Amino acid sequence: MKNILNLYYYTYLTRFIDQQIIVEYPKQKIRCPVHLSLGQEGIASGVSVALKKKDMVMSNHRSHAHYLSKGCSIKKFIYEIYGKKNGASGGKGGSMHLIDLSKNFFGSTPIVGSTLPIATGLAFSNKIKKKDDRIVVIYFGDGAFETGNFHECLNFASLHDLKILFVCENNFFSVYSDLNVRQNKQLKIFKTSKNYNIDSTRMMGYQPDLIYNKTKEIRNNIIKNSRPFLLELLTYRTIEHCGTNHDDNLNYRDKKQINFWKKKCPIIYMRKKFNYLTKDFDFVEKKIDAKVLKVFSDVQKESYPDKSQLKSNIYA
Repeated sequence: MKNILNLYYYTYLTRFIDQQIIVEYPKQKIRCPVHLSLGQEGIASGVSVALKKKDMVMSNHRSHAHYLSKGCSIKKFIYEIYGKKNGASGGKGGSMHLIDLSKNFFGSTPIVGSTLPIATGLAFSNKIKKKDDRIVVIYFGDGAFETGNFHECLNFASLHDLKILFVCENNFFSVYSDLNVRQNKQLKIFKTSKNYNIDSTRMMGYQPDLIYNKTKEIRNNIIKNSRPFLLELLTYRTIEHCGTNHDDNLNYRDKKQINFWKKKCPIIYMRKKFNYLTKDFDFVEKKIDAKVLKVFSDVQKESYPDKSQLKSNIYA
């Protein structure tokens, strides 16, 4: 029961925060671009609840769920998207540059595929330092699969027996481009790892409990066998690629597809499957609502970074 409540907590937490960003964004106080996790929240909660605190995570441009589900600071996240000095990146990184080393969340960047080699390097470092009791998790999308970084990292991870879990969130679109115009129709992302002698599987991404069970099994095998793994999760974003609006009027996505995935909501799924926990779920939601709304209120009073910090933390 505890794990189910944890899964619901992180799934709903991401959902509610992203919904509040939609409410606040038109007020022009959040000035950074935002890639919301709406529709995809169940993946990160399912994966992260199965991890240990010592496990390391890296993310991409759509990082909200990954950051929050690793138990990172809600306050620092919200402060960061408002550009405040006490944000996760000192108010200078925004939504796509989240980090919390205290929770072993090693960061996110907007450049597609850019964190794949960094995460692979973390896993290589763990091997050199004989930190054999932990794994690295790297989240990426179907677009990053098409980069050279992905294939190079799979090859390197296999060659050196690295303890790393590659998690592909396949939402079928790279901005407006469907898989069918980017990849061979016969291609299956999860099957490509076989070319590198890496085991893999594919699952639906709206079932946090099943993702949790599978991730727990995968993690145990990675630790035991010292081999990488590729987990592909089919999912769907219910909002535009970047921003807080719906863009279904652009007609780049089939309406039948949109309606199919709207029914695959992780919140609805959890409430239906575990309906005997309705009162507990209600309590979780009220607790999250109050906590998050307070931070959204408090952030308005916070200061922006001082001008003296303009050139700090710049590495070039």
